[in-house]
Amino acid sequence: MKNTPPANGRAESPDLLDADDLLRAMDHRGACGCEANTGDGAGIMTVRAACNLR
Repeated sequence: MKNTPPANGRAESPDLLDADDLLRAMDHRGACGCEANTGDGAGIMTVRAACNLR
């Protein structure tokens, strides 16, 4: 099934790993979530199958 998470619970898709690397590299630009009450605008958007939300 395409939308099933890996058994080990870790995202291992090359695209997700690249996005994670990019977000970590943007720490100097303020994308670190330092303020608890504001968003920094950095993140990864994913699509979840409706069957996973039930």
